[in-house]
Order: sequence, then structure tokens, then C-alpha cells
Amino acid sequence: MVIPGVDIADYYDRLGPLKEPLLDDRVSEVMVNGKDQIFVEIEGRIAKTGLGFPDEESLVNAIQFIAGTVGRHVDERTPLVDCRLVDGSRVNAVLRPVAIDGPSLTIRKFATDPYQVEDLIRFGTCTESGFGFLKACVHARANIIVSGGTGTGKTTTALRVVAARALADRSAVLAIDQKGDEPAERALRYIAAAAGVPFILIDPRARDTDRWQPISGTVGEVVARAVEPIKASEEYYSDMLRLYLAVVAGALEHAGYWPPSLPFLIDSCQLTRLPRVRELCTFDDDLSARITDAEAWISTPDGRRAVAGGVVRLQIVMGEAWRPVLAPRVTPTGEHVAVSLARAIEQRAVVLWRTYVDDMPKEAAMITVLALADMYAAAQVADAPWTLLLDEFGGVMHIAAERALAMLQRGRSHNGQVIVVTQSAADPEALTGQTGLLASLTDNFTGFAIHRQNAPETRDWLAKLMGTRALWQHTDQTTGHGFSATGTGSRRRVREFRVGSDEFA
Repeated sequence: MVIPGVDIADYYDRLGPLKEPLLDDRVSEVMVNGKDQIFVEIEGRIAKTGLGFPDEESLVNAIQFIAGTVGRHVDERTPLVDCRLVDGSRVNAVLRPVAIDGPSLTIRKFATDPYQVEDLIRFGTCTESGFGFLKACVHARANIIVSGGTGTGKTTTALRVVAARALADRSAVLAIDQKGDEPAERALRYIAAAAGVPFILIDPRARDTDRWQPISGTVGEVVARAVEPIKASEEYYSDMLRLYLAVVAGALEHAGYWPPSLPFLIDSCQLTRLPRVRELCTFDDDLSARITDAEAWISTPDGRRAVAGGVVRLQIVMGEAWRPVLAPRVTPTGEHVAVSLARAIEQRAVVLWRTYVDDMPKEAAMITVLALADMYAAAQVADAPWTLLLDEFGGVMHIAAERALAMLQRGRSHNGQVIVVTQSAADPEALTGQTGLLASLTDNFTGFAIHRQNAPETRDWLAKLMGTRALWQHTDQTTGHGFSATGTGSRRRVREFRVGSDEFA
């Protein structure tokens, strides 16, 4: 393994007893509970090793070294850290005083070679009949929700479905990865190469990131798309800013600055830019009149506060990290170049957004909403099949749920398919607060692939989801209840349910 700028031999030497399991390709996870309690997972089985650190300070030094190499800091004042090894392995560490019994460390490794269906069946990730069900979902273009705890294989399962649809149906692939996992990117690049289509990376941390133009169309369409990221959480500012944006966007279109990039549009909405916006409308009486009305409104304290507040919230969406991605690349000939999602779908491209929800939670949620809004519009225009993968969607679901549900519906009507990956099968309803979501998912022909669901509340939700009312309503009708059984169900009985990879019994 060669990583630019990193001496790999020295790097692993500084991790002490962790070097051996980390360099063992059979090991998928390393767990450290104190200085002399090191466990590994190999092919789904956890075993204690005879390895250990000489003292607690050595373990803390190793954790701080891992964090420091990727620009993160961890100590007693900030005792929790989520980061990565230089090879992309996912790291979670907790120090004292949060870790009462001493520092703990978990390192989730990723396979160097993609798993095949036969491997996943052998590991117990899914059964042969379970993959048969997923194959039927692919052919029927059914939306799919894949759920399970960390390490259960949900992302791997979802990527197999994505590959099947991309290669069999020549479907465009749109993937939003909230964690920024290197293995997911490698798998998607492999799919693009196998299908002979472009691979597009939209990543604020990648030097070679493609540029993205998420707003296009008429003035009304651009304005609606631009305020979408703050609409769910800041409805007042969204509505107020939308009025002013319409005037500014009209002026930009009139002057030939169309379509604008999102950073340029937001900058043009700064109140200090208003005189320049007025100059653009000199020869248009209607626009000039609207500018005059906007100036009168902005001169009031409420108007000024509303517009300034809305602009600030849109700036947060971009942040310093996303601003370069959302601005076009200027070629040596002066041409402005950025990815149009409708065009990408038509070319059957594989497009990957990486949002880093752990480090930039607010930006990740807002960018996800913006991407989903762009997809919704692009799917209506592009005449080509597409598959959307929302990986680790639970981290942004509270903000982006409405847009995701719209994409489920869009998929049914416009040659698409949506695959949602989340920790719990109950997340879609619990995190969105939409109690009618169960019926909506069912009506949109959604299939579920469930891995290891233990919470009683989740199993209760699954019982209802299965549509087997006899199963759900008669859980209390045991021998001891006789003819007096009500058939309303109970949590006690739900605890006894067993959820397999392709059955609920």
C-alpha cells in the first residue's frame, strides 16, 4: 500500500500492538477496551488476542497519533473523536473521563477486494433467497430500505444492488455518502469502469473534485432550488429570502449572468450589492419597479433582518468547504464548466457526493437537501433510468426526509429506484416525525433488507410493516389467555420475535 506523503512502515510502528491486526487482511474490526484488552473480528467472529499496550499512556498516545495525522485532536477536554486511519479505516475513540474504565478504541477496516454474492452468503450477511428477493426488487425497480447496525453489511448489500441495476439496465447511479468511506468510492469507481461510463466525484475535501451546478432553469426554478436547503428548518427566512432572491435573479438573467452559480447568486443577494443590482435593471421598467419595492422593504428593520438572516443561512449551507465545489471551473479559454445532473443521468454516469456528516453535520444535511432537489428536477428532464443510493441517511434524515420521500415517489414515475441505508428500520418514521410514512413507503413499493434489529420498538414497527395483520394483532393470543385474548399485541411478545435476513417470524 502506498499513500502519498506518509511513511507507512513508521505509521504502523507507532501504533504498537495494533500493527499486527491492522495489517492482517483477515481482520475486519479491531476493538480495544483498555490497555490489555484487544479483540479482533475475523469473518464475523470476535476473539480476544494476547496483545496489549504496556500502560494506559501508550494507548492514549496511539489514539492521539491516529487523530493527529488526519488533523483531529483528542484529550481529556475533548475525549471523543471519530476519524480515519490513513488507509480509510473508520476510527472511534473515547478517553477518560467519559471512558470510566480506561480508553477505548474501535477501528473498522474495509476489505481490499469487493465482496461477491457468494462471500456475503457465506458470511451470513444475507441468504440465497434474500438475494433472490433483492434481485426481484432490481427488476421491478422497487425502492429498497436497507437497515442494520455497524458492520452488519448493509452498505455492501446496497452496493451489490446498485451494481446489478447499473450493469443490467445501464442505469445512472447517484450516491450520497454521508461518512465519506473510501471503500464505497472504490466500489462506485469499479461500477463506472465496468459499465464504461463517466465517474463524477463531488467532494469538498478532494483536490480533483468535479464542480457542480445545482441550480438551473427559469428564474422561478432557480430561486425555489436555492432556498430549498433552509426551507425545512428555517421556513420564515426561506420565504422572506425567496421574495428578494426573485428580484436579484431576475436582474442577473436580464444582464446575461445566467444561470448563476450558487455562490455568485448568494453573493449578489448581499445588501451591499443592491446598488449594483439596480444598475443591471436600468433598461427594464418592470425590474426597476420591483427593485424599488425591495429597497423600501429592506429599509425597514424587519425586512433588513429577514434578508440578511436568510443570506447568512445560505452561506452556512456552503461553508468554506463547499464553496469551491459549487463554483464552476474556469478553463484556459474562459469557459465556465460544472456538472449538470440532468446531463450526467443521460450519460448514465456514476455520481458520488461525499458530505462528511461527522465533521460538518449542518452542511451535510443542507447539501443533501440541495442534491435531492437537483435530482428531483433532473429526473423529470432526463430520459434515462437512474438509481439513487442514500448511504447512512439517518444522520441527515431529520432535515432531508421530505425531499427523500419525494424522490421515492419520483422514482416510481420517472424510471428510477431509490435505496436508503440507515441503522434502524424504524428510523424513517422516528427521525422524520411523519407517522404516515409507513403507508407511504408501502404505497411506493418499497422492499426492506433488514440486518440485526434487536430493539423491541423496531421489531414492533417491523411487525406492522410486514402487512401480516394476523402476526401483529394476534401476538397476545397465547395458550394462557384462552378466549379472553384481545389480539392487540404486546411489547413482551415483540421481544420474542426473531428477524432473519429474509424472514420475520
